[in-house]
Amino acid sequence: MCAVRLKIGKQSFFNNADLLLPAIKDSQGNPIEDGVRAWLEQDYELAIVQHNEVSGTRDGYDAKQLNKLLRKKMYSIGGIHGEVYVEHGAFLTKANKGFDFALFDEEYNIVKLRNAFVGNPGHFEGETPLLGLYAKVLNADDSKYTKRRDWKAKLDSLCGTNGTNILYQKQRYTVVGELQFGNWALGGHDLLRLLNSSIDGEIDYYVYVTATGDLQKGLSSNTVNFDKIIGLFKENRQLLRTPTWVIGLDVKTV
Repeated sequence: MCAVRLKIGKQSFFNNADLLLPAIKDSQGNPIEDGVRAWLEQDYELAIVQHNEVSGTRDGYDAKQLNKLLRKKMYSIGGIHGEVYVEHGAFLTKANKGFDFALFDEEYNIVKLRNAFVGNPGHFEGETPLLGLYAKVLNADDSKYTKRRDWKAKLDSLCGTNGTNILYQKQRYTVVGELQFGNWALGGHDLLRLLNSSIDGEIDYYVYVTATGDLQKGLSSNTVNFDKIIGLFKENRQLLRTPTWVIGLDVKTV
């Protein structure tokens, strides 16, 4: 194992994301910029692994381990959720599917989900499939509903009438993000996921964390990195409308 300190080596902003960033707060009202920096810029114990490549064998870092450690420590940010995806206009959770992390107004999210099924226009006999989603709905404490009756009680507490939408004002910006140190092809998949989800999910801000500098050199070749993802986003600038903060993580040996 090797003790390393991660740091933000590079950053870039799209669609005025730098101007919007100070206004983005976590569930506790703290600036998300402070939370993200505190989360990423700390010490990590990384194993030294061998990368076997065409040019030969070299020592480096394990991308999967790095990703796992970052996910473990991200919960220092108030209200953050891991592994969410957009469906029925709302955020749901399922292992290994969707965005790596997200922050959103959980009550607003539940109202949107309810309206999609039993609001206007809703679904024919929409209450049954809506109740079936209980295990995929997130609470503010990142817990899920373990019992259908608890989920039904929550829906009943909204006091809505079937066929009519419940009006609810979103209280916080919706933020989603990726931790990407994998194969370069995954960068394109990440962009498509954002484009497909940004409208229905009402995504207000996107955070993309990848490698640069010595950390990039320590990972396998042909992986997503800061310069490549910046190039991809610039090539698709007309499609990328969401304010986006791209972070290049670097590493310094402690």
